[in-house]
Amino acid sequence: MSLLGTNDLRQSHVGGDQAGNNITKITNYNQIDGAKPSQINRLLKLLAEQISTDESMVGFVDELQFFVDNRDGETVVGLKNKLEICGRGATFNDAKKKKEFFAKLLLKFERFSSAQQFFAYIMAAIHETFESKIVPSTAALTNQQIDELIDSDIVDKIKRKLARARTILRSTGLT
Repeated sequence: MSLLGTNDLRQSHVGGDQAGNNITKITNYNQIDGAKPSQINRLLKLLAEQISTDESMVGFVDELQFFVDNRDGETVVGLKNKLEICGRGATFNDAKKKKEFFAKLLLKFERFSSAQQFFAYIMAAIHETFESKIVPSTAALTNQQIDELIDSDIVDKIKRKLARARTILRSTGLT
């Protein structure tokens, strides 16, 4: 029996998927392999090795350089001006202390490429979430709602990522 010239494919055997049009397969794997170290854990282990062997570098890794140099096109310059524009001028002193703390932390570990990659990873997570979730919502939300969104989508997310790395931080004396 010949199937040529017919649209009946019930008796054909192709050894795989068969369709009269496109076949789209989507497979999602949302599992975390506990045996495979996360990027944060890997970077922190590498940092511990670099500290113990005093392996250092000069300058910034490419991943962090983006956050150091990315000031082109900014219309508002300075932390105080930025905070005042968004109605948060009263938080300037606290924000300044936090910015200075981070600058000192970055300075402390700038010789180690893994530390720079770690900081870049965290900053990229913050930047991506801020640009994709926080900024589009600011017009419709109060400052308190924005703070809650920042806490849930940025701060808590980073805390969860760092929770697994806490032992590594303690064992290297990084905390």
